[in-house]
Amino acid sequence: MSRPLYYYAKLNENDICYGFESLGKKLNPCPSNMVYLPDYNETYLWKKYDRELKAFGQETYEPSIDAELQEKIEELETENSQLKEQVMELNNTINILNGSILELTQLIASLQSGGVE
Repeated sequence: MSRPLYYYAKLNENDICYGFESLGKKLNPCPSNMVYLPDYNETYLWKKYDRELKAFGQETYEPSIDAELQEKIEELETENSQLKEQVMELNNTINILNGSILELTQLIASLQSGGVE
């Protein structure tokens, strides 16, 4: 039997819904940048959430292309930073492995020549 999903609208700093999150458990308390939705409903996208009324308004606040591009740039910069960290970690691992390979090669050469140093 599958677990129920709980739906949330993700809100930006202006309380405008910019996306949705589906989770396997109910958040309690709900983070301030999210609003619980009884059902998945994409009509809330780009609508402003009124915290006093606990409801979404009717007016749409779609972002400009510049805002979308800026958001994408920020995502790519974060991903780039994470990839750089992974590359550095992999380079460190490679250096460690190269050192181990060198030691093993020297040990094998020493054993083949008849003596251990």
